Amino acid sequence: MVALLGILSALSFGIGDFLARFSSREVGFKNSLFWMLIVGAIFYLILFTFFGDSLKPNPIGLSNSFLSGILIMFGLLCLYRGLQMGPVSIVAAITASNPLIVFLIRYALGSEPTLLQWLSTLVVISGAILVSFSANSFQESLGLTKKTN
Repeated sequence: MVALLGILSALSFGIGDFLARFSSREVGFKNSLFWMLIVGAIFYLILFTFFGDSLKPNPIGLSNSFLSGILIMFGLLCLYRGLQMGPVSIVAAITASNPLIVFLIRYALGSEPTLLQWLSTLVVISGAILVSFSANSFQESLGLTKKTN
């Protein structure tokens, strides 16, 4: 079930980033993000009504959510501005390297990653770097860039 949720999350983020590229260019990154959040909140409330428990906040949970909300909103603003400005393949690939940050924070807090976890992290980061370097050649192969003589 965990793997399925990961796959569904990746599909949702991938398709969402792809669509955000077009909406950001059409209406601007701030408007695009604003309406994405409104629609997302409505969708969440509908799902919460059917599948959620009651809201049971506590001080630690609320403070973590508050800080998380600020950081995620800043990240989304940067993501949407990046999608408006540049190729999705570069912006999304770099953004997808965020597990490295989580990995490094956990390591700094005393977690001891296995060799497989270290190698997996290096593969993910290497993949993001490779995708960002190859984005221009990919666009040229699709005829999406103007070639200069």
